[in-house]
Amino acid sequence: MFIPALEKGLDFLRRTQNADGGWGYRQDNDSTTEPTAAAVLALPPSAERARALDWLLRTQRADGGWGLNAGDDASEGVGMWAVWALLIAGEEAAARRGLAWVAQMPVLRANDPISSDLLGVNPALSGWGWTADSGSWVEPTALGVLTLSLGGETEHPRRAEGLALLR
Repeated sequence: MFIPALEKGLDFLRRTQNADGGWGYRQDNDSTTEPTAAAVLALPPSAERARALDWLLRTQRADGGWGLNAGDDASEGVGMWAVWALLIAGEEAAARRGLAWVAQMPVLRANDPISSDLLGVNPALSGWGWTADSGSWVEPTALGVLTLSLGGETEHPRRAEGLALLR
């Protein structure tokens, strides 16, 4: 039962890949980073996977990160998915640039007493946000911690701070 469902999903990915090698959030949407990276993680080695990896490599920004799509002028938290995909696929150089970007990705700190009291946020800690001008969110913080872990950066102070924030 599992194998037919898996094959059906892989067939869907093969049929819906965009001409540029990526995938959008929906069929026939422009390619974006997160679904393209997720497809790389799902696909076995194949021509489709190679084209998707090429899309990720072409769209990596000079700072090591990725925007939501190829035309974005700023790196965003969805790029952590691309780092995962590159690590799993063995694209070491690009993955290392991505890991360096994850480790230094800026985030706003919740440093006002209202945020601390109302939300229970420790203002001394920060994780990751979706964008450079947002505060820490649970999902991108978890992605940041997991990405640094997958990349072997288990002792990185940013990872430790993210873990502390999630606790």
